[in-house]
Amino acid sequence: MERRTDETAYRTPVNECLFKVARDCILADEYYQSKTRAIAEKADINVAMIEYQFRSNQELSEAVIARTLQPL
Repeated sequence: MERRTDETAYRTPVNECLFKVARDCILADEYYQSKTRAIAEKADINVAMIEYQFRSNQELSEAVIARTLQPL
C-alpha cells in the first residue's frame, strides 16, 4: 500500500488533533526536545499511529512546520 503524499492525506480527525498537539509541543518544548511518545500521550493516541503515518518524529515535525508556514 502506497502512502499518499498530498495534503489531504493528513486531513483526518485524528491527524488534525495530532497536528495541533505536535505544534503545541514544538512551541512549548522546542523542536529538538519534542518527543513522539509525549505527543502521542497528549493526543491520546498510540505512538504506533504516529510512526505509521509519519515514520519518525522528524517527519512529523517537518509536516507540522510546513503546514504552519503554508499560509505565508
